[in-house]
Amino acid sequence: MTDPRAGDVAVAERLLGQAAADGIAKLPVLSAAELWVLCGDQQVLADEAEVQWWTAKSQIDREKYATAMVDFLIHRQLVRRPDDPGSTKLPMTAELAVIVAARQLPAVVVVCTKAGGVADQAPRMYGLAETGQSPRAVVSEVIFPPKEEAFGPMHHFSLVSPERAGKILATWAAAQEKTGFLSRKPKASLRVIDVYHHRSGEDLTRDRLEVDAAGAALKLTRQRVGGEPEMRLQLSTDELTSLVTGLLLEPAA
Repeated sequence: MTDPRAGDVAVAERLLGQAAADGIAKLPVLSAAELWVLCGDQQVLADEAEVQWWTAKSQIDREKYATAMVDFLIHRQLVRRPDDPGSTKLPMTAELAVIVAARQLPAVVVVCTKAGGVADQAPRMYGLAETGQSPRAVVSEVIFPPKEEAFGPMHHFSLVSPERAGKILATWAAAQEKTGFLSRKPKASLRVIDVYHHRSGEDLTRDRLEVDAAGAALKLTRQRVGGEPEMRLQLSTDELTSLVTGLLLEPAA
């Protein structure tokens, strides 16, 4: 008997291979409504505004959303109707399954924020790894304003290699804020990269990197798990890339 999942497994391996070879593989864009129908409250990261938006809906409205979003996902060919008419299971394509796994069961999560905790259009990363292994790939996410208010913000995903993920994060942290036309002084540009690891039997850990990119060189203040902020260092974007990549590649436990 042919395994119906064999095709999805092959596609998943192709995506992982493409991310390893090219640095990036395209994944679907999903609205907040689609994500909440797929993942519910079983997500490691959820924007407060989205949580309030979803929980404010009545049970009847959520059921209507679920029906509409499932129909839309079937139309997009991201989920398939079950072979058994009596089954409630809706098989997902490999591309969609990767996103759901990343949102629900990541080995490492990276959250980026600007000064004041602002996370608008800042990258997020979810590392996928087997127990005892380093992540083979990382799901990158950036959130943009909604195209349709009823569906909520749009989540743009891609599957990237850990090395490409480190480069994306370092480049984002090193970007200087735009200044006024007549201003000669660089604008303060403090950006924060928080790297979270979840290991079996342990509390969630966080490694924080605060990057000041206002001057000619990057200035880094690192706060390791359970420690005090360390002495500020000066480093290049390439050195920051290596540091972040190393954090992403720490083996899952």
